[in-house]
Amino acid sequence: YGLLAPKGTPREVVDALHVALKKVTAKYGDQIAVNLAVSGAEVRLMGPEEYATHLRAQQKLYSDAVRQLDLVK
Repeated sequence: YGLLAPKGTPREVVDALHVALKKVTAKYGDQIAVNLAVSGAEVRLMGPEEYATHLRAQQKLYSDAVRQLDLVK
């Protein structure tokens, strides 16, 4: 799961959202982790740049996998 904002969102807004998520994770992280563990997920708070890098890597991973299945030309 991740929180996304539209392209062009001002950096101040992105930073404010990240600060708010850090506060929520600090306060409720254990409870969130228990709920996510049911589906095999874990809590890992990433900064905006790290998350963008993660999403690009996931897109490449799955795009490559689909191409190997020869489902997409």
